[in-house]
Amino acid sequence: MGSISDPENKVRSIGIKVLWFFWLQIVITSCSKETLQMEEVTIKPPLKGYKMTARLDNKQSGTSSDAKGLFTGSYSEKTKVLNYKIEFWGLSPKAIEVRKGPRGTNGMPVYELPKKSVDKYESGQQGQKILTALQERDLIKGNWFIVICTENFPAQEIRGQITLKSE
Repeated sequence: MGSISDPENKVRSIGIKVLWFFWLQIVITSCSKETLQMEEVTIKPPLKGYKMTARLDNKQSGTSSDAKGLFTGSYSEKTKVLNYKIEFWGLSPKAIEVRKGPRGTNGMPVYELPKKSVDKYESGQQGQKILTALQERDLIKGNWFIVICTENFPAQEIRGQITLKSE
């Protein structure tokens, strides 16, 4: 009867162990977790429109002037366009500036509104300005104010903080 000799058993045993080892490796690697590639999604907030108002008087400027003014307008985050109208009474402006800074400070100039004619401002004049991203941020945070400067008060005769209301 053909019994298997000892050396043949050892070879068969080693062969089975090798097969078992490779089979186990295949099973382990096939069971490993797949890494899913997910797209990064950024959610942008909806773009808003704003109505703007600034009432100009001597309260914030600290002068003795009786002059008054009103700055109204709108701003669109979509177009980045600020539309405005400036009205004033009881003064003759030398400069009308938009400045940024906290209440009670002189602030830093952002831009000067253009004159209606070559050398003078007119009450009721309108205009528009395209804003940069930084200017937009400062406007929306409420850091902008309007200053009207005159011969009598070259730093600022009247002033008003721009307030925004979502449309």
